[in-house]
Amino acid sequence: MVTRTKNQPKNQAVSYIRMSTEHQEFSPDLQRCFIENYAKENGLEIIREYIDEGKSGLTAEHRPQFLSMIQLVQSGQATSIIFWCMT
Repeated sequence: MVTRTKNQPKNQAVSYIRMSTEHQEFSPDLQRCFIENYAKENGLEIIREYIDEGKSGLTAEHRPQFLSMIQLVQSGQATSIIFWCMT
């Protein structure tokens, strides 16, 4: 469980971009644009971006950036993860 201190902002988020060979039309730049727009519209500050390019989405063990992102969120440094699509 993540413990939050009084001084820790509640609106800090990380972005996660994944590029697989199956969905080439959703380039990292396009995903970034959608993610940044979502953050802006919802009052979220993106404090870090994580990108796994050419990685299968089936398991997390082969996605090093995903695992790093989860560790950062679990440590309480961010409250939200923003991503384009789960597929």
